[in-house]
Amino acid sequence: SSFRASNSELSKDKFAELWSTTHSQHWGQRYAERVSKYEPYAHCLRNRFFYETLNSLINAEKIDTIINFGCGYSMYPYVLPAHIKHIEIDKKSVVKHKQAQTDEWIADDILPERNVTRIGVNFSKPYEDKLGKTLKPLIENSTTFILLEGVLFFLDLEAANRLFKFFDTIQKKDDYIGSVSFQ
Repeated sequence: SSFRASNSELSKDKFAELWSTTHSQHWGQRYAERVSKYEPYAHCLRNRFFYETLNSLINAEKIDTIINFGCGYSMYPYVLPAHIKHIEIDKKSVVKHKQAQTDEWIADDILPERNVTRIGVNFSKPYEDKLGKTLKPLIENSTTFILLEGVLFFLDLEAANRLFKFFDTIQKKDDYIGSVSFQ
């Protein structure tokens, strides 16, 4: 989020700064020094690419539900049109913290109200049956876009293959998947 907040005009994430702390800025700076001074721009451009792609599909009425696997602290629900349904999936600790914080910001009129369902999942353990049963009623009669932003970097090949096989069980023919990961 600190990378996206470092250039919100480029990233198109005007709410990323809400997550930016002195600690996250320090971590981001150290990461950029060790990986590449261009890393913050890469993250901003990645966010902007998905922001523009999602807006284009929404405006063309091709999707009505976004499922963000490994959502982290991305803020797509709050920068995209209000009528879109969002399902955010990540580790339980992440979604619990994100839910509490976004609820507070909504109550304080910092964030707009949105239709967001958050689900905690451990992708290193069997999750397919339980998550499938949870998702199916939420996405029934929906056109979906699965967003997988940076997640594959953290998964081995077997876990990544399991994830894409799982996607086959929850999506229909004309649904979308958007994925990017740097390695």
